[in-house]
Amino acid sequence: MRVLQVAGEDSVILELANAEHVRLRISPRRFVSALVVILPGSPSMHRTIVVWRDMLGPDLFRALRLWALWRRVPDTGNTRPVT
Repeated sequence: MRVLQVAGEDSVILELANAEHVRLRISPRRFVSALVVILPGSPSMHRTIVVWRDMLGPDLFRALRLWALWRRVPDTGNTRPVT
């Protein structure tokens, strides 16, 4: 996975290494801590996304954590995808 882009309250778009884009519906059961965000896909997808704190800059990791917890991205004016 090269890019993770939030696409609404319950889904993300993944850009894979081969440049393929995959939309993944995220399960409501998510794990969020100061070190890691774990986003299990819906049961039919059989995928789980694990993002460690050191994989992103502090602002992007915070935005991902907030989205995972509250299903909203803070309005920072930054539209960059999480990479």
